[in-house]
Amino acid sequence: MVSYSISMLLRLVCLYLCFVVPGWWVIIPVAGVIILPAIAVMFANVVRSPGAQKATSHTLNLTSLPSGK
Repeated sequence: MVSYSISMLLRLVCLYLCFVVPGWWVIIPVAGVIILPAIAVMFANVVRSPGAQKATSHTLNLTSLPSGK
């Protein structure tokens, strides 16, 4: 939740800069206003638990399936 709040605060700063920055440099804060919400949501949805391990791929063992005879 803290990272989301920081991202949204940074977005407000970018929004303010859109009205202050002259010329084509305004593209940089505009990009921040557009991109930061998506980044903030992605970081907010990351769940980390102390015992979490990396995901491993599982293979399907087809030899254990019944033959159907």
